[in-house]
Amino acid sequence: MSTLRKESALLNSNKRSNPSVNGAILIECKTLCHVVSSSAEAETAGLFHNAQIALPIRYMLTQIGHKQPRTPVKTDNEMSNNFIHNNIAQRRSKSWDMRFYWLRDKENQKMFDFYWDKSENNLGDYHTKHHTAKYHSVIRSKYVHDRTIIS
Repeated sequence: MSTLRKESALLNSNKRSNPSVNGAILIECKTLCHVVSSSAEAETAGLFHNAQIALPIRYMLTQIGHKQPRTPVKTDNEMSNNFIHNNIAQRRSKSWDMRFYWLRDKENQKMFDFYWDKSENNLGDYHTKHHTAKYHSVIRSKYVHDRTIIS
């Protein structure tokens, strides 16, 4: 039973700016199956996929008695964040997949709390970018928690 409480604590986090990471519930790496016309559309597709994966986990936790507040979802793409919060006027709506409007619906239904944060604070970005050896040695402590491995 303590395992369920620990897992639900991650989804129950109420800190908006930088929710603490308690541990991974699910990690998934996925390649987009469709062609997108911009990097902002690709970032929005990633948010869409992550929110779709989180819904059954939210439902399961609710069903076993762990009521879920809005699940924080962080993005480092300002355009995606503005799209979800309906802060941009879209000129070519056909270029964006209509299913991304689902993200706006979930935000309006208060199921998710999408927010923007700097790229430096995006722990997932580290694995997708090329960095120097010096940068790797500086940043490694964020990802490796066992001190015996670092030395």
